[in-house]
Amino acid sequence: RTSDAYAPPADDAEASPAGRAVGAEIVGWRLRVWWPDDDAWYAGRVASFDGERHAVEYDDGEREEACDMRNETFELLEETLEA
Repeated sequence: RTSDAYAPPADDAEASPAGRAVGAEIVGWRLRVWWPDDDAWYAGRVASFDGERHAVEYDDGEREEACDMRNETFELLEETLEA
């Protein structure tokens, strides 16, 4: 994986899904996901939601099919692709 030069997540609500609904409403949104093992953010798009997990298409061409966003540190980005 390659990464944009993002800083580690801050300890605030902006980078935490706690208290946010995380379901079909974020399909089509651009986001960045924190990968702690890589110490890096990866940007992509939420491709789908099956009622429990999301598929995320990352900008580097990787695709994660079963991502439980309730357990991920992520930020929704202002710019979105077609929703």
